Amino acid sequence: MGLISRSVIPLLFLQTLSTFSSSRADEIILLQGEHRPLPKSSSIWVENGSIVRIDEGSKGEVLKGLKPGQSEIRLNGITSEVQVLSLDQERTRRRLKLVLEKTLQLKMQLQEGRVQIIGRLVRLSDMEAITNSCATSFCNFKMAAEISEGLFTQVEALMNQRLGQFSLPKMRLDRGEYLTVHVPLKSSLIKETQRALSAMGIQIETSTTAIELAPLVKVQITLAEVKRDYLLQYGMKWPNAYQAQILPNFSGITDAQFVSAQFWEHSGAGRVLASPNILCRSGKDAEFVAGGEFPIKIVNFRLQDVIWKKYGIVLKVSPLADYSGRMSISVETEVSSIDPSRTVDGVPGLFTNRVQTHFDLTKPRTIALSGLIKSEDSKSSEGWPTLGQIPILGALFSSKDFKENKSELVIFVRPEIISPDAMGDEPSLPTEIKPLATKDSYEHF
Repeated sequence: MGLISRSVIPLLFLQTLSTFSSSRADEIILLQGEHRPLPKSSSIWVENGSIVRIDEGSKGEVLKGLKPGQSEIRLNGITSEVQVLSLDQERTRRRLKLVLEKTLQLKMQLQEGRVQIIGRLVRLSDMEAITNSCATSFCNFKMAAEISEGLFTQVEALMNQRLGQFSLPKMRLDRGEYLTVHVPLKSSLIKETQRALSAMGIQIETSTTAIELAPLVKVQITLAEVKRDYLLQYGMKWPNAYQAQILPNFSGITDAQFVSAQFWEHSGAGRVLASPNILCRSGKDAEFVAGGEFPIKIVNFRLQDVIWKKYGIVLKVSPLADYSGRMSISVETEVSSIDPSRTVDGVPGLFTNRVQTHFDLTKPRTIALSGLIKSEDSKSSEGWPTLGQIPILGALFSSKDFKENKSELVIFVRPEIISPDAMGDEPSLPTEIKPLATKDSYEHF
């Protein structure tokens, strides 16, 4: 540093100078708040007084760094550039200096008190080395190096791999003056994203047009109505009240539940009412309806209106999930049928079984909901006309049969988080429509 006279530099300054050595002869690097002794000068000029300041010290004039930034000073007609760094910028500079010595065509520069990597990135291993060196400690720098088209795709994949380690959604990498990603202005993931990508020098920019991606949750639901006496006959002990149970997490549990439901249906022991797969964005609601609606007429002195009441199978799912695999699922299930025996003013009643539950999972598991029991009692009698109706003696001339049918509604729920990349390509649509039936097929019936 030709501007500073070595004869007037104390020992403490020599240690500071060796610690914060500049990369160019006309560049001075200061820490924020640091004092640097200056040689005696007849004229001193400072470009930006808010970045650096000249103070009077005990042994002469000193240069003090006020805040991170860049300024020029002129001593005795010689102009020098001063870079004032914060403590984290200086730590980043030291760490990256060791890594960049082993890379190709990459170098470091300081601009406006910020560390930047410039040059040209020609190997993915160089980007991995930079990322690994800053993975355990916070680095604050900009990646402003040029990147070829083929290598840029690999860098973007490396970025998304790191985002996955922090349970963050995948993002698109943009390049201009430096590498950036755009996040929504009011995103709750800005700090986490910045912490994940700081090791790669990728900058976070907020945008009012960016959309924050949320996990997509796939919920497999199977509703089966099973004869309760069949279950008791084969030794399956079901509770007398509603119960939710997490089934063992063994391989093929999803297939096992459907095979079991098909066995119930084929053997006459029950029937599968519905088996939908519902896709829903985290934080939103999804609904599945299989049934119908009947009208209810409302008449009063002000208006006349008709509302429609749904019946059949209604499933409502409200999932909440993150990219680490944790899920909070709210499920509401309703199975109803029209009961003509309870008709009032032309409006029939409904037989309704309803389940509303909420559970939290850390990985995909199958939840079994049971205990909704429907009981039907019937009796029939046979006997001689008139004689069978005589009190007390009528029992000698008649016979009675009693029958009790019980069925249980069993609900299987299996949620899992799916990645948009795992959904595969979009299926191709048919180019022509073929007739479903011919004249001969109609005549066959």
